[in-house]
Amino acid sequence: TMGWTDGSSFVPIASSLLSSKNDQNVIGTTKKIDKRTIAAKRRIMAQSKGTDVVIQLLDQALKAGLTAKYVMFDTWFSNPHQIVQISQRGLNVIAMVKKSSKI
Repeated sequence: TMGWTDGSSFVPIASSLLSSKNDQNVIGTTKKIDKRTIAAKRRIMAQSKGTDVVIQLLDQALKAGLTAKYVMFDTWFSNPHQIVQISQRGLNVIAMVKKSSKI
């Protein structure tokens, strides 16, 4: 869930449910769905990587006219690629950096 906060209140702005990438683990899929529908788009997003979904939700919020100076999240999303992508959108990142042998 992405939201806005003033430090006391939290207002949800956007969210996405995530599911397995493996089609065999997803219940209720059908080949006949029209990919232009919102349902199809949400199913595609649900099977995307969480780090990619963060960027999609952020882009949707910015496109809708919402502004921010900072993006704050936990270590789950704090990898160098994610931080660079958010910085390229003109936003500062506040996050605890994930321990990694790659850095």
